[in-house]
Amino acid sequence: MWGAPRGERAYDAAVFAVGSTPEPKTALASGELFPFLDCDADMVQVCDATPYVVDEPAGEDWIVLGDAASTIDPMASAGVQKALGGAIAGAATIHTILAAPERTRAAIDFYTSKVRAAAARHATWAAVLYGREAEPRRVSMIEPHREIALHPGVRLVDAPVLAGDLVELRRVVETPGGERLAWLGSADVAALLAPLRAGMTAAELARSWSMPPADALAAMQWLVTNEVLEGRR
Repeated sequence: MWGAPRGERAYDAAVFAVGSTPEPKTALASGELFPFLDCDADMVQVCDATPYVVDEPAGEDWIVLGDAASTIDPMASAGVQKALGGAIAGAATIHTILAAPERTRAAIDFYTSKVRAAAARHATWAAVLYGREAEPRRVSMIEPHREIALHPGVRLVDAPVLAGDLVELRRVVETPGGERLAWLGSADVAALLAPLRAGMTAAELARSWSMPPADALAAMQWLVTNEVLEGRR
């Protein structure tokens, strides 16, 4: 349920309903959900807000953008983030196809993976949101002198990624959840993991990175939180 005033004596109200909740059009018009309004709704519209993702979002001479490519749960409050991310990925795909036609297949695969990954990510978040029984995952701060290792579910794979303003094939990290990570800020994630050796501590790995200590600590914690690295007892 959501509402906001609009001008003098005007109010926009929205109801998101699933299953056995009151029929939204009837409830809104009758004032059951907004008893503080002193009159019935003068216009009621109903639409299906079920998330979806298109099977093929791009081809050699066409691309599907925005909500035409996928929609997410309206309660996610992440529409702007999704729109910006999709626009950047779509622009890079179009630019690569036009500027480097030999990379067309990589560009299409890049955009397809971005659309599908975003849809899957938001579906997971929505499932956690609605399934209140789910416990939040707790991740402790990594200790500098603790042994660090690659998470057992992580794989290094070659995948199309955005490098500069073009899409190219590059070695990336695939997490246990299927997310493919190429960059952490401006750092190449696969390159950050290259110095990792058996028995190495978190501090030793961080010192091998060409970045300030505070940035290295933040990067290390991010990699642990996102199940790329894990601490060993």
